Amino acid sequence: MAELHSQLEKDIFNRGYNLSEITLPVTFTDRDGHGFQAKSDAVMLVNDQLTVIEFKDSSMNPKTSIDTCRKKLLAQCNWHQVNVDPTWSHNELSAALWKTDHRGDCIHYAWNHSRVKSQLVSRGLAKHDINYLVVFMRHPATITYMKKDYYFQNFYKFKSCTFREFKNKYKTSDMLPLHLAKQLLADKVKPKPKPPAMITTMNQDWY
Repeated sequence: MAELHSQLEKDIFNRGYNLSEITLPVTFTDRDGHGFQAKSDAVMLVNDQLTVIEFKDSSMNPKTSIDTCRKKLLAQCNWHQVNVDPTWSHNELSAALWKTDHRGDCIHYAWNHSRVKSQLVSRGLAKHDINYLVVFMRHPATITYMKKDYYFQNFYKFKSCTFREFKNKYKTSDMLPLHLAKQLLADKVKPKPKPPAMITTMNQDWY
């Protein structure tokens, strides 16, 4: 069983769902060319289709790169007078805010809560025939963007649903145990062997 790090994970686990926190065996890249890793909260297998799941407790922020997030997190640390080194990485700054109970700043400004990050993860996994699904425990029905309202599932550029929709569509038995989820993900992203080179011979006329 995966270690439960948050109240959200504990709530989901207590509802009977296997959680599989796995660092995905794929490296993703943001707009600035910075590589990053992503983690699953759970992995399911339905009709031979593998799906990586992330559970979110609220809507996602619009930050577009890791560096943009880092700069904003540093500004928030300074604002809250959280003792940090200005050279710290994005993850270190986010952890400092989280540990000092400024968790709203992590949701609003951290890369792991960015809808752009989830879009990149969805695209990257699709290259390996792996689906990606974000399940929101709660989310406003619409998102206002450029003074227009959009149903959130149409606005996000990745598959998403509410937890109510999720539990009505999928069974707890669809969730894979940790060891099996790791194995199937590794098999999916394993480089495919190249077909053997075609050997051709030329007909020669002998005199």
